[in-house]
Amino acid sequence: MSDLSTTHGIRINAALTASLLETHEMREHAKTALEYGNQAHAVLGLWLAGLTPDDIAESSRVAAVHNLLSEALAHLKMAVGVNHFA
Repeated sequence: MSDLSTTHGIRINAALTASLLETHEMREHAKTALEYGNQAHAVLGLWLAGLTPDDIAESSRVAAVHNLLSEALAHLKMAVGVNHFA
């Protein structure tokens, strides 16, 4: 193997290693986001359950945020590739 191809091989390996580390870091951040999102989802559920039938407007607002958060969590789950998060 020539010096040139060895140098390119090292550069490619370094770039691949950096890419894998970035991917792992992004996956860990996404997992943390899922955990916080699941906690927020639970709080919204409690808030919604605590509203009275007369709180129609507030119920609608909480439900809208609940639905948006559900969609965001679903996309995070797809990005991370997990099925075990509630």
